[in-house]
Amino acid sequence: MTYTTPQYIQEEIKAVQSFSDTTYPSLQTVQRWIDEIESQVDTIAGKSFGEVEYTQYIDYDGEDRIVLDHSPVISVTSVKSSPYTLGDSAYPSWETKTANTDYALYDKRGELLVLPSWTPNEGPKSIEIVYTAGYSEIPGNVQFLATKLVAKRVLDAVISKDVSERQSGKSISVGSISIVKPSDVGVNQLRKLDSDVDMLKSEVLKGTSAHRFNY
Repeated sequence: MTYTTPQYIQEEIKAVQSFSDTTYPSLQTVQRWIDEIESQVDTIAGKSFGEVEYTQYIDYDGEDRIVLDHSPVISVTSVKSSPYTLGDSAYPSWETKTANTDYALYDKRGELLVLPSWTPNEGPKSIEIVYTAGYSEIPGNVQFLATKLVAKRVLDAVISKDVSERQSGKSISVGSISIVKPSDVGVNQLRKLDSDVDMLKSEVLKGTSAHRFNY
């Protein structure tokens, strides 16, 4: 699942035609930038927004709640408990636990509640949990942020090429990507993008919102 698409970026910068092998930047370059920006957004947020499967080993200390490293949780594949302690010759010998009988899932918080029917063995790596966390649909502000970050790279590249060719102040068309008067409209677009990016970074750091990505 990608955080943005070339089409969203084309609409953001008001490109006349689609990215292709003959445009500047090319479709291949834009796709590479999308991949790089997704990693950047994950770094900003401190987590991945795509669906990722994790295997987590719990050092159980007797509490009735087990906090997972990643949330929200989309699904739990398995929860296993070892009756033996780490270092025992029989470790690990896993016993599979049952949802809503042995444990309950709080998916948004990323927590498992240990139910009375299950008394886990205390100790390091006494529980193994395999689960998928992330978002089945990319949050709107994450999609906005990724789109605007890639759009800024596209504008920077096109305007830089325009200036190097001494066309600043005129409308330009490099391949099929056309931006009018980059000396004023392009610069204003970049300023607006910078402002939007700062705001969206703050939103993503605080947590995702529910608004959808519309054009």
